[in-house]
Amino acid sequence: MTALVFEYWKDHTRSFEAAAGYAGINSGFNLAGGAEARRVQGLQVSEGFFRVLGIAPIIGRGFLPEEDRPNGPRVAVISDGLWRNYFGGDPALVGKEAILNGRAHTIVGILPPGFQFESPVEALLPLQSKAEVSDDGQNTGMLARLKSGVTREQAQAEVAQLLPEFRRQYPRHLRPGERGMRLDAYQQSVVGDKRQNVR
Repeated sequence: MTALVFEYWKDHTRSFEAAAGYAGINSGFNLAGGAEARRVQGLQVSEGFFRVLGIAPIIGRGFLPEEDRPNGPRVAVISDGLWRNYFGGDPALVGKEAILNGRAHTIVGILPPGFQFESPVEALLPLQSKAEVSDDGQNTGMLARLKSGVTREQAQAEVAQLLPEFRRQYPRHLRPGERGMRLDAYQQSVVGDKRQNVR
């Protein structure tokens, strides 16, 4: 979805305990600050990402709201593997700087071992999305955690009701024929129709 659609549904949907946006960085990041420069796989995520997934960094913290605003502080959360293999497992790494794509970023957290999101991730940066009416690039994925007691069907009905109001406020933002947001279970979106055979 577009950044504007993400921000609107995040702010107006009451069925969600937390919601987060994310955008993959297909080319990854150039990293410097350890033994030698290297390429790392990266992802940009909004500050609610860790709450939605129900995880927390094992050292340090996730992102703060002010770090997720456009032009906010440059910070990063890194994987356990990157911490151990590139930074030597330095226990004092949090709070220090590393160079990502030529810019200094303060490392604020280290992910639990084995963390994976759709594909392996070595570095997370704040999404810092700009919700602009003129930007119709559909580059933002969205995750949400339902409030306790709210079913997916109830949440789906609520997000469907938001579409007409969004169209009234931003009549030229959505592409013709767009029908709004469809909520899928996260596990289903990851594994699809695959079934494990048990003997």
